[in-house]
Amino acid sequence: MDFFKVTSLEESKKIIRKQFIEIFSKKEIVPLSESIGRYSASKIVSRDSVPSFDKSTVDGYAVKAESTHGASDSIPSMLNLKGEAEMGKENTYTIDSSETVYVPTGGMIPCGADAVVMIEYSEVLGDEIFLNTSVAKGENIIYRGEDLEKNDILLESGKKIRPQNIGTFAAGGITEVEVSVNPSFYIISTGDEVKSLGSELKPGEIIDINSYTLEALVNEWGSKLKGRTLVGDNLELLKNEIKKGIEVSDILILSGGSSVGSKDYTCRAIKELGGEIMVHGMSIKPGKPTIIGGVHGKLVIGLPGHPVSALMVFKALLEDFLNKDKGKSYRMILKKEIHSTPGRTTYQPVVIDGEYAVPLHGKSGVISLLNKAFGYTIIPSDKEGFNSGDIVDVWAF
Repeated sequence: MDFFKVTSLEESKKIIRKQFIEIFSKKEIVPLSESIGRYSASKIVSRDSVPSFDKSTVDGYAVKAESTHGASDSIPSMLNLKGEAEMGKENTYTIDSSETVYVPTGGMIPCGADAVVMIEYSEVLGDEIFLNTSVAKGENIIYRGEDLEKNDILLESGKKIRPQNIGTFAAGGITEVEVSVNPSFYIISTGDEVKSLGSELKPGEIIDINSYTLEALVNEWGSKLKGRTLVGDNLELLKNEIKKGIEVSDILILSGGSSVGSKDYTCRAIKELGGEIMVHGMSIKPGKPTIIGGVHGKLVIGLPGHPVSALMVFKALLEDFLNKDKGKSYRMILKKEIHSTPGRTTYQPVVIDGEYAVPLHGKSGVISLLNKAFGYTIIPSDKEGFNSGDIVDVWAF
């Protein structure tokens, strides 16, 4: 008997996106130094031109290029040394074709100059400079705005801010950055049999695995965990923890209690708190008995208690919203066939053997399956599986 009115994975994600868009659209402005690793929430635009003046790329003599044409060791160009530019100060000199000004690397080019001759190709005799090489117009000069123009787009919205971006932003006059804020989480593991890590177990009891696994993903995706707790099979205690969780977080995750057994209280607790059940049962394997609901504007997700199911459903539902680092898939050759039930999206763990992806089969309650897996492949709901030798996409855990 099918106790669930199942909803597809894609439809479930559409429900989350439509009903809880504000949770995934938060922004804040942070100092530049605190923006590393965050994601831009809007286009970042240069406020200044870089460089802000024409500058030399070498130590040498600023000249009009035409004054060096034909210069060589045997017939050098002779120019009058008008002065020397100072680093960090405005160059107020103006030269004509018979004059030159010494400029250090990074120094400001004088008015009238359009090239710089490297100091290695010069000889100084009093106030006269002999140049034994010719230069082309623009040689050894970076012009104002050549690196960055004012209002240049430095980074598009939704991109990760990397160390090299920080330097570019600083050069462009950026002191603060608007970044995305990932939603916060509260995790509740349920069940009389579930005990905290470090407990001495009695027969029939198990360690709380899921909250540690889910917390690791929350942290990896850049979100904050506001709290986690264990609750036995007690409806009132569960309701109290849900109320506490939605007060301090954006997304509440419940592990276990999502099926239809006599002590599966998740749906009942959500409803008695004035919430709404939007999905109870997803066409996904593993993870069919999944709940998506809302309480006072906060997203509540009830995951199956089995560790493999909990992790796979958590990733399947939320990774597209939260993990902006989700990389490209690897194209691999499937070494063994995989069977799937039509109408259900299957997330199949795999290990890698050279160019091959090898399916890892096991029950959804076996956590060691995930420990061995490199990643997973996804069998769409309209397929009955993949054949040995098929080319498949593999995503790393």
